[in-house]
Amino acid sequence: MYNLYEAARLHKVKRVLFASSNHVTGFYRQDEVIDATMPVRPDGYYGISKAFGENISRFYFDRYGIETVCMRIGSSFPEPKDRRMLATG
Repeated sequence: MYNLYEAARLHKVKRVLFASSNHVTGFYRQDEVIDATMPVRPDGYYGISKAFGENISRFYFDRYGIETVCMRIGSSFPEPKDRRMLATG
């Protein structure tokens, strides 16, 4: 992520789309309703890496004005395979 944002800065890129993950908030209970203002609670190393990506995007906006949309991708299947997918679709 550092290399990506440094390249964006050096090449004067104004916007980045970051494919994040629902794993950034994976330690919230499944019955809990959360929104984007709540603290991240990664559920593993993958979620930690995605939380880092979201944080570095904030840093590069604050310091260099590079805008980022962080999309937390959930589940995308024709039918949910388990209970968790009902909350992340």
